[in-house]
Amino acid sequence: MKKHILLGSLLLLISNMAIAGGAHVMDEHNNGMKNMSKMDHSSQQTPTRTINVAASDMMRFTPENWNIKSDEVIKFVVTNTGNMEHEFVIGNLSEMREHAQMMKAMPSMKHDEANAVSLAPGEVKNVVFAFNSSGKFQVACNVPGHFEAGMKVNFII
Repeated sequence: MKKHILLGSLLLLISNMAIAGGAHVMDEHNNGMKNMSKMDHSSQQTPTRTINVAASDMMRFTPENWNIKSDEVIKFVVTNTGNMEHEFVIGNLSEMREHAQMMKAMPSMKHDEANAVSLAPGEVKNVVFAFNSSGKFQVACNVPGHFEAGMKVNFII
């Protein structure tokens, strides 16, 4: 009987630690996404033009060349043309590396932020992004295996 109580207590302790660890990872993810949004890539700004983007099960975003200039505000109309879930996340390279690490820790995370959306098959969502600084940018899908299969677009402003 004492063994069962001890074992039950140990399992309860381990599960509470796992839940607390998950909450910590979730907090890190939310803070990371907020940091990505702090760059004033605000959806409140009026777009200067629209780019229609398809996210496909071929692990590609099309078109792949967008020719974006500094100070443009782009409205991306993103359509998931496939049968799998995809995401569309945009940011500078350091932001994207940080986000990719968070997604590895929480691969089922869903997005609906100023710079990131999750898309079910057939779904269409908009992302309005202000390119108010120059540098290297990336759009990526960090659903497990998608980025590694080439589902990303790199570009320089």
